[in-house]
Amino acid sequence: MLRGDLAFAGLPGVVYTPESGMNLAGVAFGHDWLAGAERYHGTLEHLASWGIVAAAPNSETGIAPSVLNLAFDLGTALDIVAGVRLGTGKISVHPSKLGVVGHGFGGSAAVFAAAGMPNRLKTAVALFPSV
Repeated sequence: MLRGDLAFAGLPGVVYTPESGMNLAGVAFGHDWLAGAERYHGTLEHLASWGIVAAAPNSETGIAPSVLNLAFDLGTALDIVAGVRLGTGKISVHPSKLGVVGHGFGGSAAVFAAAGMPNRLKTAVALFPSV
């Protein structure tokens, strides 16, 4: 599996992918309050091991984050992974195989992101959502 930096595309965060695969599913993962994407390394790596491209923005990590800004960043992460070839060009995400996942605060952001993209996402998962 491969690990990349979303900052190259203008968004702080990470992306985990399988080593190759075309038209894969992609998810954007939202972190909990006062946590960052690095806390979910194992989860993101596990998703990639199953053939899912997993992107996690590392924004809104402060004491007073905006759930709406994180929701927007989840959408941006999906735009990035679905809009470019990843890795050495041997990885792509199909634009109709997208989802959002979040834990705690990120779960709420995932719900807001899904509400803002009703015809674009195949799934939304909120694990222990909180404001």
